[in-house]
Parts: sequence; C-alpha cells; structure tokens
Amino acid sequence: MTATPWLWAVFTIAAAFAQTIRNAMQRELTAGLGTVGATQVRFLFGFPFALVFLAVLLAVTDAPLPRPGFYFWPWVVAGALTQIAATALMLAAMGERSFVVTIAYIKTEPIQVAIFGFIFLHDTVTWSMAAAILLATARQNRAA
Repeated sequence: MTATPWLWAVFTIAAAFAQTIRNAMQRELTAGLGTVGATQVRFLFGFPFALVFLAVLLAVTDAPLPRPGFYFWPWVVAGALTQIAATALMLAAMGERSFVVTIAYIKTEPIQVAIFGFIFLHDTVTWSMAAAILLATARQNRAA
C-alpha cells in the first residue's frame, strides 16, 4: 500500500462537507419528525454505514476484531447514550433557530472532551495539550 501522508486532508474536507449537508438535512427532518424522531433517524441511518466501513477496514488491514473486556461495555453504552442526548439537544437548539447557542455548544466539544476525559477516564492534560485545546476552540469559534 502506498503511503499518502496528505490523504487525511482530503478525508477531513469531505467529512466537513458531509457533516454540513447532514446538519442542514437534519434541521428539515426535525421540523417534520420532531427532535426525538430526527435524532433516531440520524443514528439509525448511520449504523449500516458504520458496519460497511468496519467491514472494509477489516478486509483491507486483515486486522482481527478487538475483544474488549467487561469494563469496556458500560463506557460504550454511556458514551452512546450521551452522544444521542447531545445530538437531540443540538437539534432542539437548531429547531429554535438559535444558531448562536447551537454553534457555541458544538464548538466547545474539544473542551468538553478534555474535561470529561479528565473526570471519568483520568486522562492527563498537559499544559501544551490544554493550550492546543483552547487554541482549537478559539479558532473554531472565530471561524463560525
């Protein structure tokens, strides 16, 4: 396999474009289905794609599926439910046409991840990591 160190940039731009389209479409779904219905559509629609991507990854790399231990699953369930709740909150804010609140909520994700990782997973945050997180958050908020 040929190494292409710049390929991440292509996928990042494609993902950002796809997420923008998805959020716009999600806003329309919220009007018709409500927040809970639109949230369910978002996750149920994405699940088959996740399975396809996993199958492609396993086929390309010949890597075996990981075999996580018992303590892995409560964290996965908690993370999944939290992600679903956060998406519902985001869609509810979009439904109220409160874009300032929605963008502020979305753009603080790096800080939220660092805080919750520190509290629940005992992740260490060095000064340089904290600076990078704050810089990324400030840059995202400036771009919005």
